[in-house]
Amino acid sequence: MPLSYIYYYTFQYSSLIPLLYGLKHYKKVNVPLKYFLGYLTVSSILTIIMTVLSLQGQNNLWLMNISQPLYAGFLLWTFALWEKSAVIRRMMRLSIIFFVMVWAWEMTLGGTIFEFTTYSRPLLNILLIVSSCLILYEGNKNVDIPLMEQPQFWISAGVLLYFAGMIAVNLASSALMKISNEDLFAALMIQPALSFFAHLLYFVGFRYQCR
Repeated sequence: MPLSYIYYYTFQYSSLIPLLYGLKHYKKVNVPLKYFLGYLTVSSILTIIMTVLSLQGQNNLWLMNISQPLYAGFLLWTFALWEKSAVIRRMMRLSIIFFVMVWAWEMTLGGTIFEFTTYSRPLLNILLIVSSCLILYEGNKNVDIPLMEQPQFWISAGVLLYFAGMIAVNLASSALMKISNEDLFAALMIQPALSFFAHLLYFVGFRYQCR
């Protein structure tokens, strides 16, 4: 197996680092992080299935697309639980419904379930980038707990790193797929590294929560 494949598939499973730690200390995990554990669990399971499909030479984009509303639900609900403002908290929860509507429209009318989505994935990235920035802003206003000791700081930083880093790749994925699989794979090589560093930040967040 080429080194690039080893790198890709090894780093894809870095979600197990914060997931296993969070499950080990589950009794100390608060409600927001329990929702985040749900995200990590779904992400890890889908990664395993997608890897099997990929190694069999089968299209796994449909699974990636199906995961989007699940990710939106878990992550945006996590951020909503951390948000202090009732108005913003309500908007975060309503954005889940809005996203699912856009996703369903693109899946049914656009017929893109076996292709990279044009609207829903960039929309999800934007919603998560905005939400993570809001939580970082909220955490910075907290004078009782230093920012670096707040679990939500590390989770939000990881989400911001990953989804902000991937937004350009996701926007270009459809075009790259039409050019060649080699170009697409080269661009997607950014994803495992972003995923790995994001999961390390999530792990630190769980460490601070479970002290």
